[in-house]
Amino acid sequence: IDMEWAAFHVVEVMSMPRFAQKKIGYLAASQSFHEGIDVLLLITNQLRKDLTSASEYEASLALECISRIATPDLSRDLTPEIFTMLSSSRLPV
Repeated sequence: IDMEWAAFHVVEVMSMPRFAQKKIGYLAASQSFHEGIDVLLLITNQLRKDLTSASEYEASLALECISRIATPDLSRDLTPEIFTMLSSSRLPV
């Protein structure tokens, strides 16, 4: 799906504090973002923040999104957080 025109709006919705809005943003990102889209660099910090969130639901949203849109650079940047999740007893993993 070509949604490059809405990519910045998707990033904004991903960073909203309410879970319902965040969920919609992550769904849009996981279905429309690809390796060539420019905003992947912008979501790295948001993914990192949600992976380390106290909320299991936010962490699982970020983990699912990464599984669909991961690039070599994004994977390299988020590897420490993912390994931390794998070694924890949190439910999303």
